[in-house]
Amino acid sequence: MKKVFLFLIISFFGCTSEKKPNIQETTMEYLWNKIIELDGCALGNEYQTELQDKSVFNDTLWMQFLSKPKDSLKVFLITKLAVSDTTKTHICPLFNATEGELAVYSLQKIYQKNWFDFDEFKEYKLRSETEKEPPYSNEDSFQIWLQREVLQDSLKIEKMKNIWTQL
Repeated sequence: MKKVFLFLIISFFGCTSEKKPNIQETTMEYLWNKIIELDGCALGNEYQTELQDKSVFNDTLWMQFLSKPKDSLKVFLITKLAVSDTTKTHICPLFNATEGELAVYSLQKIYQKNWFDFDEFKEYKLRSETEKEPPYSNEDSFQIWLQREVLQDSLKIEKMKNIWTQL
């Protein structure tokens, strides 16, 4: 009887209501797969700006993911640049991001530098600074240029990989 009672006491105090994440739930791949399914909006915080409270980048999953070692994240994210599958993350005021695009935004958060600020991609920054006549088009945006011109061109993807690798 004493053994059963002791077992019950140990079992009771050994239980907690808080589930601790297992190793698999903390891997970059696991977190990334959760992130790309995360409904939310970047609220313009995909570029290096102050984070707004409601931005998807303030979500616990993003915080967990971005807290991984910088070099490991870089290597992981570079493998995602060419992935054109659409995620559930909305980029205001336009469209949902692709995985490759989210990888770029993640790298921007890690290194605090926008992709269009690198010399190899300055043409896009210059393009955004030229005066435009109304009506403005959704086609004239960093998101569309990144999605359709950079991340769909194997040579530009290689340039992007090389840039981030050197940091």
